[in-house]
Amino acid sequence: MRQLGEQELEDLLNGAAFLASGGGGSRQMGEEILQAILAKSETVTLLDFQEVEQPQWGVVPFAAGAPSDVHPQQARSFLSLHFSLSHFSREKPETGRNYTLSDLLAAAIAPVELVEEIIGENFSFVLPIEIGTANTFLAMFIAVSKNIAIVNGDGAGRSVPSLEMLTYSNSDLPVYPGAMASIPSPFDSNNQTKLAIYPNQISTSNDLMIQTMQTEEFGNAGVMASYVMTGETLQNLCPIVPNTISLALEIGSVLRQATEQGKNPITALLGYFDENPALPNAFLLGEGEIVDIKKENVGRLDKLEVIVATEKGEICISGFNENLVAYCNNSHEVPLAIGPDLICYLTPDGIALTNEELEKGIYLGIIGLQAPEESQQPTVIQGYREGITQLGYAPYIPIQYLLNSFDPWRC
Repeated sequence: MRQLGEQELEDLLNGAAFLASGGGGSRQMGEEILQAILAKSETVTLLDFQEVEQPQWGVVPFAAGAPSDVHPQQARSFLSLHFSLSHFSREKPETGRNYTLSDLLAAAIAPVELVEEIIGENFSFVLPIEIGTANTFLAMFIAVSKNIAIVNGDGAGRSVPSLEMLTYSNSDLPVYPGAMASIPSPFDSNNQTKLAIYPNQISTSNDLMIQTMQTEEFGNAGVMASYVMTGETLQNLCPIVPNTISLALEIGSVLRQATEQGKNPITALLGYFDENPALPNAFLLGEGEIVDIKKENVGRLDKLEVIVATEKGEICISGFNENLVAYCNNSHEVPLAIGPDLICYLTPDGIALTNEELEKGIYLGIIGLQAPEESQQPTVIQGYREGITQLGYAPYIPIQYLLNSFDPWRC
């Protein structure tokens, strides 16, 4: 058990933004949720999954958005786990279906408590659905609001654009019972729609959530609770990528200390991974200035392309909210990294950025990380393929093979 105070949470935020692989929500949203957490509690209780008592119950809470212009039958891979302040107003909006961040936080506990009513048990822990600035800190907010712990792990080891890419979804963990709740309009904060869902498989759950969120009551957004489990189930099935919160915390700490000591944060972070054989392989894909950013909105998803000019040539990063493919010299035939491997951004002053903070002219180090073993199982990779094939790729080739076996710049 570990208590995370303000400094640890700030380090965790920077590390979570790094591991999020360009997605997971904006840094600003994470910072504002962090302040909401500290307003409720000075610390957050973090448990390793082995520390959870077997009879205890837990759940995975998260916020998501449905595409506004894609038919539900065509949208399986488009349930967006991505939330940012661009979806919310700082003040109560005068018109339209908009929300304040406080509306989201107030709504987030409702589906968790509804599932408690359904199963007749009180939850003792929550788990984040992914690692990123939004949903990771949203889970922590729920934990401190209910005075319970958050488990040191998540369902991806990064942020993802689809439920099918989660280890939760590719284990024997039931997806039912679950619950959904709307984010009430600022004009009618007492009018929250809540419902229980009993999908028999993840594809059904995905479609059901999309169709529900596309209703007038939900307005293409909502908060959810799913993947109910006991401590015994957690330890026997291990449907998570373990130790990802502590990894994000350590990454943030390494970056902060390097900056304080006047060292190069990019070099320091690569050295941290190289010196710890238990950690995934890390590779510097390149450093350079952003010369172009292209975004095409697909409902709540941004199909994106980021081009960075390096000394060796241009690196292009493509994805849906989250980074899924990086390739060199604008050639799809020469990949540098492919999801589930991570494609992460880091500035020379040690700030991890998401795609929401990117602008032309920003200088970045692009770091590729080997995906955790749990995310390399065939069923998870198949989930990634659904998104990656839409970007012009089909097979997954692990980053360590791509970069160790040949020079991708020789093209």
